[in-house]
Amino acid sequence: MKTKIIAAKIAATSGVDTIITNGLKLNLLKDIVSGFQVGTIIKAKKQCLKARKLWIAFSKKSKGTVFVDNKVSEVLLSGSKSLLAVGITEINGNFQMGDAVNIANTKTRKNFVRGLTNYNSLDLEKIKGKNLRYGKYYKRNGR
Repeated sequence: MKTKIIAAKIAATSGVDTIITNGLKLNLLKDIVSGFQVGTIIKAKKQCLKARKLWIAFSKKSKGTVFVDNKVSEVLLSGSKSLLAVGITEINGNFQMGDAVNIANTKTRKNFVRGLTNYNSLDLEKIKGKNLRYGKYYKRNGR
């Protein structure tokens, strides 16, 4: 059942309505087309993701988790595309540049978005919490 729900979520995010029902019963498609309530309907999202975002969200296996503070969580959820090192509080996992990573809130410990990293985990550990400008880094509260 878990894989059916995951598949339905991928379909909904892609803009496709999905019905989960018993595949052993005869004439289900005819009943569905006729408008009968058969199984569980999962409606498509009004705004579906582009192919690249679908690939990052569902196909590419996550290699780690990057934890961020509340302010960064809000910014990323509002549609920002980039995560700056200054908002990173913790790194979990061993990943390379270009790998998919989960982004989680430090306080809630819940993943809320996924992305591709521009740094490996070792380099990210060195720069987390720092404000990078023109090749130099500044600590969160001054130099």
